[in-house]
Amino acid sequence: MKPCAYTRRRFLAGGLALGAAASLGADAPDDLAGLAREIGWLPGAPDRFFFLQATDLHASELTSGALKMPDKFGGRNFVDDMNTLRPAPAFVALTGDLIAATSRQPATWPQAEAGFRRVNDLIVARLAMPCHMIVGNNDCSPEAFHKVWPDRPLTWSFDCHRLHAVGLYGYHTWRPENTNHAGILLDDAQLAWLARDLAAASGARTLALFTHEPLKDPDSHRIRRQLAPVLGAFPGEIWNIAGHNHGNAECVVRIGGKPVRVVETITPVGAWTPDKGAYRLFFVSDGRIVGTGLRWLTKDGEPLRFEAMPSGRMPAERIPVETALADGALRAFMVGEDEAALRQDVAQVTDRVSNLQFRKGAAATYRVPLSARGGTAAARLRLACSARLSAAFSPDGATWQTAEELVHAAGFATCRVPAALRDAQTLHIRLEAPPDQSVQLYGLAFLPA
Repeated sequence: MKPCAYTRRRFLAGGLALGAAASLGADAPDDLAGLAREIGWLPGAPDRFFFLQATDLHASELTSGALKMPDKFGGRNFVDDMNTLRPAPAFVALTGDLIAATSRQPATWPQAEAGFRRVNDLIVARLAMPCHMIVGNNDCSPEAFHKVWPDRPLTWSFDCHRLHAVGLYGYHTWRPENTNHAGILLDDAQLAWLARDLAAASGARTLALFTHEPLKDPDSHRIRRQLAPVLGAFPGEIWNIAGHNHGNAECVVRIGGKPVRVVETITPVGAWTPDKGAYRLFFVSDGRIVGTGLRWLTKDGEPLRFEAMPSGRMPAERIPVETALADGALRAFMVGEDEAALRQDVAQVTDRVSNLQFRKGAAATYRVPLSARGGTAAARLRLACSARLSAAFSPDGATWQTAEELVHAAGFATCRVPAALRDAQTLHIRLEAPPDQSVQLYGLAFLPA
């Protein structure tokens, strides 16, 4: 793809034309040129361009769903605003959940096809720039996707000067019973393709890695483990551009020893109710992303303001759940990895690839040999979980002792293993969700006293 090259005169003329039509906040940049100046991106060099991201359209939510709107995107929408940008963006990436209510259950695929056709007619066909798409947890039907776009790959890559862009489809390994929010994961063929692709792109200064679910999320622990070798070998900067959580956020997470800058963006119509939303602009200079900005719009696509998000200061680093779980532990087990060998009875919970979902009051039991616990020194149990789980211990699976001093804070629950059971050759552990709350379990670890 050949991106736009901007002269200063062309850029300022286009930016001021856009600003004249916009309704802007008092302290916001008043046009596209002002946004770029605030970020520190100036036109003139041939390797300077910008691209756009929009995410979580949920275009099929017309009469139901959190972001439901009658005739959603049928009138003016964010595409009309994107098309007014002068000079034109190099491309736009739509990062998943184009529609809603779709899973790996075949019964959901006919409505998915209808939803994708709506996206094509109201969004993609109206865009005046190249468009690249991935799908998310709410639209993970390649079958329906390819009925509408038979020639569009679900996983793709391309170069834009010295920026290398990759879009990943992370739901190929899902089974119908995995339900939603199971976490993204690559199969062996996808992982091998990515390794070859990044090896061939070693001259790029930046990798823009588009995923639906952010790589910093707990649900992404398995794909972080997969990506560690290939991202660790990439010589340039790495940005993970995502959606899923319906909010604007930035952080840094380390994968394979490399700092990965994770950027999340709100939906074009709002967070969890239709109100105002945004799409994001990424400014690139000599192969590096030098800043981003938000273009705020009403839910009906009327322009509100620009907001600059300079990239000179690195955002806070997020400690991955698997790193925090293993901190100081004798042994740690993440769900879907080594943890699976310890399962004894998980009939009441749902296996969601990267977590076990405990519905209200549901329980699961583990059978953990002494060697797997790290020996008799294992005096405490730590759980990585979304909410409080109760725990009980047994030497035989028949008589149970309730956990002592169970404390839940910041996504982890910790309790003491009864002293009389610490040298048991096999320790049975029963975890149970409260009767009024569902809980996700991501892993468990054994700690010394």
